[in-house]
Amino acid sequence: MQELNLELDGEMFNFQIPESWAEVSVEQFSNIWKIEKEGRTDIDISVDVVSSLTGIEEDIIYMMRPDDFGTVAKTIEFTNKDVEGEEVDSITIGEDEYFLKKDFESLTMGEVISLEILIEKADGNLAKVMTEMLCIFLRKKKGDDLETFKKSFMERAEIFKDVKITQVNDLFLFFSDGETSSEDSMKESSESQK
Repeated sequence: MQELNLELDGEMFNFQIPESWAEVSVEQFSNIWKIEKEGRTDIDISVDVVSSLTGIEEDIIYMMRPDDFGTVAKTIEFTNKDVEGEEVDSITIGEDEYFLKKDFESLTMGEVISLEILIEKADGNLAKVMTEMLCIFLRKKKGDDLETFKKSFMERAEIFKDVKITQVNDLFLFFSDGETSSEDSMKESSESQK
């Protein structure tokens, strides 16, 4: 993280600016994808991106000198590149280890319903709902097996928002590749029951 100190209207502000995707949380990443672009200028969109990644309020950004804003914009140029994820099987949050569920061929009804709700909520853009999707795909282990999904797992979104995007991005790439086949199997299963 790069530190930025600003004095505005006689008050000192200190901000941490991420310098790579490895310093960006899932929540920050999702917030970037939630930015409305339709009918807005590139500058307005840039201000929203900077605010989402740094936590700097929009009013403060507009009070910055252009060279300070340029410093921030240069620091976050990494956002013009794809996220390079790490290949991990689990992540540790506090004292708990959560394992990535990667088997999309054996989804439960709760998982299917929750995924459909999230996909609809995201209007097809999964990046907007990554934190909530982690509630479905990050699980603790019970013995050798992953715990079975329960609707109450969706309450874990708060603890997953700070997970770094590089730790879970590969899961979402895997999911988007596997999504069609799991949806097809679900449709086939529904049709055979009719």
